[in-house]
Amino acid sequence: MTKKYGLVLDSIQLNIFRSLVPEKIRRKTLETFLFNQYKPSLNIDLDGEETEKKRGRGRPRNKNSETSTSTNMALSDEAISVIDRMVIELKNEGVLGANRSSVMRDLILNFNQFYKGNNDLFISPSERKPNTFYLEIGTHDFLNKWTRSRNLNYSIEQYILSPDFSILSITEEEISYLKKVPTELEPIRISISEKAYSAIDDILKNLGSGITRTALMRLVVRRLIQLDQGISLPNLLAKKKLDAAIFNYENIAGTEKAQELISDYLNKNYNKE
Repeated sequence: MTKKYGLVLDSIQLNIFRSLVPEKIRRKTLETFLFNQYKPSLNIDLDGEETEKKRGRGRPRNKNSETSTSTNMALSDEAISVIDRMVIELKNEGVLGANRSSVMRDLILNFNQFYKGNNDLFISPSERKPNTFYLEIGTHDFLNKWTRSRNLNYSIEQYILSPDFSILSITEEEISYLKKVPTELEPIRISISEKAYSAIDDILKNLGSGITRTALMRLVVRRLIQLDQGISLPNLLAKKKLDAAIFNYENIAGTEKAQELISDYLNKNYNKE
């Protein structure tokens, strides 16, 4: 769910952000940066030494500053939870004046510095073209849960256009993965821009024959999930199948029998070693 929150931001940095990113994707863009790249600094722009109660929530250090502006900003529940957690962590580190507004000011400042001169990275949804890619079966259900407030198309496109995804970043192990076609596949509709397709095609030219756009998209999704979850997609899908098998057996035989089966299976495997 998305709600609007009253924040006091730096008008100069806010205008730079708005000039960098098309209006339709501003929230998704900033939240993706919040989730994946942003780390608040201990010298974050604070509101002064007055208590928040005396000063009023979110009021800047210099309330008469010409660069401060009050605005309502739409944020997802997940994003505001992350921001609130950062506020608590900053206060625990001794940054007692931290609040939502100060974190948002720092977030936007860091975003602008990170993407300075790269506003061509941000593509409006209307400029994206849909395509069908065949990924490992089970990926679609997992992605639906993983994306939540994220925009899947946007997250995929930004990763493809980032410095983290290039021909130099692809390992020998990943090349072997790209050349293998999984036995169980399902179609997933993904929309990305011509620029992102061009980036994929440039990598394909350097990789040589036998590797397709679909194979490279499987690698993109695999990397994104590993970055976020800290675990590889094949392991996640295997766990999902195992969970389903145990659940079905438990429904048929009961919890006690299911526990016995798991215990017997583990003991047999340990005895083999």
